[in-house]
Amino acid sequence: MTVHLMNSAVMPRPGVYTCARISEGEFFDAIVDAYHSLKLKNYIGYPQNQQYIKECTGITLLLSREETYLENGDQLLVMRLRYRTDGLKGREIDPKDFEFFLVTYQTTNHESNCEPPVL
Repeated sequence: MTVHLMNSAVMPRPGVYTCARISEGEFFDAIVDAYHSLKLKNYIGYPQNQQYIKECTGITLLLSREETYLENGDQLLVMRLRYRTDGLKGREIDPKDFEFFLVTYQTTNHESNCEPPVL
């Protein structure tokens, strides 16, 4: 299992996503645990998010905008802003503006062809 650290909630692959809101403390603890167990894959693409993670965990991550590849059972740790940043990217962000989620991904027998299941 891989833990994907993300700055937005995305569904890059068909399947079932189970999402739970978690506290800020749970989010940062999960980053530290995944990092030390070598399960963390970083997709943080914004310097403000990168800096906030460093301040709260002591972990320095490189910025990444790689494409996300998920496997059955993977988890996503998501930190997302409570509002859209249309036209405002790069501005100072208040850490209180983030929401935190733990998402678990499961494949289905229909995910390979992107067709809806027959009911």
